[in-house]
Amino acid sequence: MNVAGGLDSGMRPIVARALLLGGLLLSLVPLFKRTPRTQAVVFVLPEWFRGGDSRITVAWTLEGDPEALGGFTMTFPDGAPASLRREISAPDGRYRLDVSLEHAENPKTTGRRSTRVEITRRLSLNGGEVRVVLENPPP
Repeated sequence: MNVAGGLDSGMRPIVARALLLGGLLLSLVPLFKRTPRTQAVVFVLPEWFRGGDSRITVAWTLEGDPEALGGFTMTFPDGAPASLRREISAPDGRYRLDVSLEHAENPKTTGRRSTRVEITRRLSLNGGEVRVVLENPPP
């Protein structure tokens, strides 16, 4: 140590590197929050959607973003299950979920050819499992 109580000239480079590394790590913290991770979403499908030829299309958009971050489409030619579990890759945060349910019926028995319903839900993803209930009646 020198007389003024400062750092020894041999310690200055070590302290400078430590401060630089610490600052770099602190600057990366906001990026880690936007890193995608596996998120489990369970869609509870409406009863009217379960029989016959059905298709679900889902898109998720991070709140404040102009475009969807991801999405998927699934077709069930013999009827959809009561619930559908999907693992998606997305950062934690608040999302808008846009869901399209399409159901084709036999026109000879029901008089209708197909039904399409658009549903929007808001949800928070934080690494746990989230249930999304899609119980809107058909139009």
